[in-house]
Amino acid sequence: MKYKYIGCFFDLEESRALRRLSRFRGLKKRIKSLHVTIEYDPEEVDTDLFGEEIEVRVIGYGNNRRNEGLLVEAHSDNPVIQAMIDRIEVQHITLSRAPTAESVDTKHLKFREIKPLTVKGRFGGFSEELGPIVGINK
Repeated sequence: MKYKYIGCFFDLEESRALRRLSRFRGLKKRIKSLHVTIEYDPEEVDTDLFGEEIEVRVIGYGNNRRNEGLLVEAHSDNPVIQAMIDRIEVQHITLSRAPTAESVDTKHLKFREIKPLTVKGRFGGFSEELGPIVGINK
């Protein structure tokens, strides 16, 4: 199977907690499946890692009317996943964006510090056909 990206995905409860951090009603295109992208268009994906827990600490909020997002620090006890996380230029979650904006541009926001919130997500992949795939193996 081809994955568009791999990342840390959040369940409904955690997603609601993340959305409550919005200082705005959201831009026109709301991101349906909140996530931290770990790698875009990966060549190889180790699906045995799917379902591994990732702790995400939200530390900032930004919105420039094109992108709305959260600045985060992610941590995994799994050294393979942590090595992938460590390669992320700016760890973030896109909450919403303008129709002509790209989610990847959320990393360019000027984030302002907020009261930290820690949530838990799971490592998985996103397929164009099936959406998020997060096998719970732990």
